[in-house]
Amino acid sequence: MDLKQLRFFVTTVDAGSISYASRLLHITQPALSRQITNLEYDLKVELLCRTHNGVVPTEHGTKLYAMAQKLLRDFNHITETLAEVDNDPVGRVVLGCMDSVANILASRLITALGSKYPKLSLTFYADQTTNLYNKLVANAMDMGIVCNNPEIEGLQTSFILREELMVAVAGQLLRELPEPEISPEQLRELPFIFPPTQFFSAEGTTTLRRLAVKNIAEDVFAGLNIKLRILSEINAVSIVKRMVAGGAYCTISPWSAVYEEVEKGNITLKTIKGSRMFRDIYFCWPKSRPMTKATSTVHQVLMDTIKDLVDSRVWRHVSLDPDE
Repeated sequence: MDLKQLRFFVTTVDAGSISYASRLLHITQPALSRQITNLEYDLKVELLCRTHNGVVPTEHGTKLYAMAQKLLRDFNHITETLAEVDNDPVGRVVLGCMDSVANILASRLITALGSKYPKLSLTFYADQTTNLYNKLVANAMDMGIVCNNPEIEGLQTSFILREELMVAVAGQLLRELPEPEISPEQLRELPFIFPPTQFFSAEGTTTLRRLAVKNIAEDVFAGLNIKLRILSEINAVSIVKRMVAGGAYCTISPWSAVYEEVEKGNITLKTIKGSRMFRDIYFCWPKSRPMTKATSTVHQVLMDTIKDLVDSRVWRHVSLDPDE
């Protein structure tokens, strides 16, 4: 087993098929298949499940994938770190970000990095918080922007900001709610849609942590003796926003997720009378991966970009102070 075989294996898993991976790696399909087969022979386990739709990693393959990604990244960091000693930061940094925050942050962060540090390559993943935690624990990412802080072993976190959650409405529902605040009685009748509940259980524990906006809302409403009328859960923020803008449904949302729709007048955000909801956003990274010049630079530009967004009021209904 060598680094080349591991790189071939990781690329194949990412590509989802040997034919596509062979094109990415600029080798023939039979040659790549032979490399994977030799790797399986050396390790004495099956790594890939071959189907007519492509390949997926087996349980052994999934474990190897996580370890191989960390090993390959650490190997790449050797040359990158040495190259950075007297020069600008270089190399590839993998950042994961929750979908709603990515909506307001991604393009601005990528633009800021590209203009200041052209030798840095940022891979930006937008995903649900639970998926980001799983990838961080598996060392598949350098850093992440996540919702809440479940204190997961092996991960380090730092507070970024506190974000208010409000009721997003439009169209006919908005006309039925003329006041700036929504009463608890009105909430009971509203037809809600949400992205689905997210569960996360850290390795070695049996505690399931609920991390989605829907879960925060349910906990707050339970204190008001209100049971949400949830008509559907949809695993796509873009579809949720489109359906809310249509006027037949509402949801609970932070400003970051719907700010463009609000500014265009397609969606309105309303607070709840006598109650407020918040979520905390954290920066997160594996303890086993010391910060390099490249990752430290991305972190600094990230924090500067967020502060600029807040100070310019592009990102509203937030606080950079956890005690406010």
